[in-house]
Amino acid sequence: MKSILTIMLFSFIVTVSYGQGFQQIKILQDPNAIKQANGVAVADYNQDGNLDIFIVAAQAYDPDDPGTWNRLLQGSAEGFRDVTIEAGLNQQYDKQMEVEMGIKMGVSWGDYDNDGFPDLFLTNHEDDQLWHNKGDGTFENVTTEAGIVNCGGCYSSSALWWDFNNDGFLDIYVSSWIKANRLYENNGDGTFTEKGEKSGLATPASTWTSVPLDINKDGFQDIYVVNDFGPNQFFLNERNGKFSEHTLAYGLFDSGDGMGVDICDYESDGNFDIYLTNIWQEDPNPFFVNNGQGVYSNKAFEANLGNVGWGWGARFFDMDHDMDEDLYVVNQEYFAEQRPEANRLFVSDNNVFTESGKSYGVDHYANARGLETFDYNKDGDLDLIVTNWDDEVLLYNNVIEEKGNWLQIALQGSTSNRDAFGTVLRIKTGENQYQHRLNHGANFLGQSIKPIHFGLGNHKTISELTIFWPSGRVEKIYNITTNQFLKFTEGEQEEVLGETYGTKGKDLITSLGEDLDVPTNKAMLQIFPHPITSSSVFRLDLPKPGNVELRIYDLLGREVHQESFLREASTMDLSWPEHLSSGSGSFYYQIITENSRIIKKVLKK
Repeated sequence: MKSILTIMLFSFIVTVSYGQGFQQIKILQDPNAIKQANGVAVADYNQDGNLDIFIVAAQAYDPDDPGTWNRLLQGSAEGFRDVTIEAGLNQQYDKQMEVEMGIKMGVSWGDYDNDGFPDLFLTNHEDDQLWHNKGDGTFENVTTEAGIVNCGGCYSSSALWWDFNNDGFLDIYVSSWIKANRLYENNGDGTFTEKGEKSGLATPASTWTSVPLDINKDGFQDIYVVNDFGPNQFFLNERNGKFSEHTLAYGLFDSGDGMGVDICDYESDGNFDIYLTNIWQEDPNPFFVNNGQGVYSNKAFEANLGNVGWGWGARFFDMDHDMDEDLYVVNQEYFAEQRPEANRLFVSDNNVFTESGKSYGVDHYANARGLETFDYNKDGDLDLIVTNWDDEVLLYNNVIEEKGNWLQIALQGSTSNRDAFGTVLRIKTGENQYQHRLNHGANFLGQSIKPIHFGLGNHKTISELTIFWPSGRVEKIYNITTNQFLKFTEGEQEEVLGETYGTKGKDLITSLGEDLDVPTNKAMLQIFPHPITSSSVFRLDLPKPGNVELRIYDLLGREVHQESFLREASTMDLSWPEHLSSGSGSFYYQIITENSRIIKKVLKK
């Protein structure tokens, strides 16, 4: 294939300046560069200490059209240099077909062979690609020999590097927008074996992306899968290579058109919370907050995060170092004839978010897709890069003047996977004052390897840093000065014996149909007669006054009934809904009070 890719040095040219916010910067000076962009991700691919950027051009590669070229931009103190040709990445995906969302979709960085150099997984329509980083600045396409199977008719969207079995090698979960998702288990010898069906993760649900997190704190990563058509799904890692689906039981049901996802520790309690982007005009965006027992409640409207437009990529980041993670969401238009939705920046203050995109200069109007936050100029704060479908790629330099202190921590696994994906960091800045971060890098159409960032307010010293490695090893470092970059390698710090991340207890849910174990003021429930008939009654003993909510779902997770009541403390009866009285089948029901959530599967005669 003939290529006319040109190599250019992209210096930083500021186009718009906001004294209290962000400077908008062009990094692709060629006016024809990347006409339509999808995923974006960052990593230090050549290990020179600077983060580099990979940008996915949506359309099939045409050597005569620079707008269709994926770009690898090498970072340095002087700017970004296009090294696509010299890195051996100019033989790009060129399958020609008519696809609305693009041919080339996402980019995920992950060091699958633990050699210290991040590799690339590129998701495309039908044929994905694995590019091995050779460590000399170049990449080699090893898709076939690595066992990555082309899936005719698949439409891969995002790909997630994670170590689901804790063997120290990164596996990869590929989301598909058309056919079943695929799980490739790393064999540890440079090859992979596809185990989607065997694992229980081959869900055919128009998936856009996924995010890993250990909800039940048993040391194994579970996974939340974000679907466009149909409900999102949560899968519990059974620790034996298999996963079981428990979306309803953990309170993570959402039937909106899910696209992007990110996680944070909203309440600084060590339990990670999940935010999803939907098409707001059809379904509000949920913000699932962990109640401390592994069960979630949607607090989007309490936090003022329900409306972000037609959201795609989303990222939590502490932009002003005040110890509250803020949220940036990129958008597109709802209808083609409308003006695109503005991107939204939500500034957090005491667990309430205020939309402030315009005042900070990041309310750009375009059909945006990908997003990443990273410190491109190594000044300690987090900047933004946004890819657009009908506009240029934009880099936003964080120039907020009144910022607190900060700390950035790079991680390197030894027994754990080299990228340390799955590691939890906990810092202590005062008496019982903690922040937590999960190192996962996953985002909509992208996954990055980058330092973990903390905003620290007025604190000049970290009294304690605890690293919970995926291997189970726990290490502590004390009395760390703020405003610096640090790197920690697993096994080189003080090991703490007997401490685990959170409290590992029994699994809250082992199958749909069990009550949740809520420790205080749990409502007591009886059903009669049972199995359910049209005359069945739910008898609920309420220990205190408050709201009661009844929800009923069919076996596909679709809500078929919902009603709410306000009751004093007493026994109350709820009748089986009249509109569900005819016919037979199985249902899930959920009864929610202020202090309890009861979920069961029932059979109706």
